This record gives sequence, C-alpha cells and structure tokens, in this order.
Amino acid sequence: MAAIQSAYDLRQKYTTQLGKAIAKLTDTDLRGLYSGLSQTVGATSSNLALSKTYILEAVRKLNAKNAPFEDRSFIVESYGYRDLLNTDDFVRYDAVGQAGDKNATISAKIGKLYGVDVYQTEQVYTLSSVAYAMLFHKSAFGLAVQKAMRVQAQYDVPALATELVADSLYGVAELRDDHAVCIRYGQT
Repeated sequence: MAAIQSAYDLRQKYTTQLGKAIAKLTDTDLRGLYSGLSQTVGATSSNLALSKTYILEAVRKLNAKNAPFEDRSFIVESYGYRDLLNTDDFVRYDAVGQAGDKNATISAKIGKLYGVDVYQTEQVYTLSSVAYAMLFHKSAFGLAVQKAMRVQAQYDVPALATELVADSLYGVAELRDDHAVCIRYGQT
C-alpha cells in the first residue's frame, strides 16, 4: 500500500507518452505534405540507392529557385542514412571540414552535407520499396500551433483511477512548393 501511495511520478510518465504521441501525429501530418511537391529527383525503382547525384540535383533545384542557403534541412530514413555513410562528402574529414556537431547525438541531427543539416527519422514517406528523402528550406512548409499541447486529469471514482487527456490545436500547410525537393531512392 505504501509503495502505491508513494508513486507520485506516474502521471509524469504518462504525460511524457502523451506528448510523444502528439509530436508523432504532428510529424505525420507534416510528412503528408511530401505528396504535394512538384519538384522530384531520383529513382522510381527499388534497386537504386540514395546517390550524390540525386542530392546535388536537389541542391541545384533549390538554388535555381533562389531558396536561401541558410535554414535548409535534409531528411532521410535509415536506408538513406546508410547510403550517406557510403558518401565521401558526408563522412570524410577533409570533405566535411569540421570536427562534427557535438549535439548530433542528442537530436535526430546526424551531420551536415553541402552546408545543410541532415536529420534521420523513420517518420518519412515510403511507398513499397521506394523511400523518399527531402531537401527543403524552412519556408517551404508551415506549422501553426494555435494551442500548445495541454494535459488534463480527472479522477474517476468508480474506476479508482485518474484519467489523462492530451490535446493540441495546430495546422500544417505547404507554403512554397519551389523551396522543397523530394528525392526518391530504393530501400536496397
């Protein structure tokens, strides 16, 4: 009985899980904007890896549309990350020219490529055995949060439990189609 009554941090545990669920839902909604992009490069078959050629063509497309160099991001999933590790420009010290980002292990940021921050997540769009990476400037997409996540609790006497509910009010939109490029490659 004393052990149950002293478990004050149980609510925090569930609140953290609720926060992660809402963050994943927000990422999923942003991910859904991939399908509306008009600029695409890369393979349509599953046997071609993410290549330097595809990445450089995506960079060229952003440059041609005058997307600013700062605040660009490159997002890949695990197969794309593996392919990047086989790209000299991503891993060789003399090509990267820096000791690395000390914060990379804390976040999803895994490095830089051509001056662009690279992130790895499994929250990217995949179709069959073709994966999609994205190179974009922050002005390409919008996330408007009208109400940040809140957690409310109510004790339910018949159940002898506290009910937790989390909610958030936000919206996502594609703002500048020419400031994002979808890169297709195979999950080989």
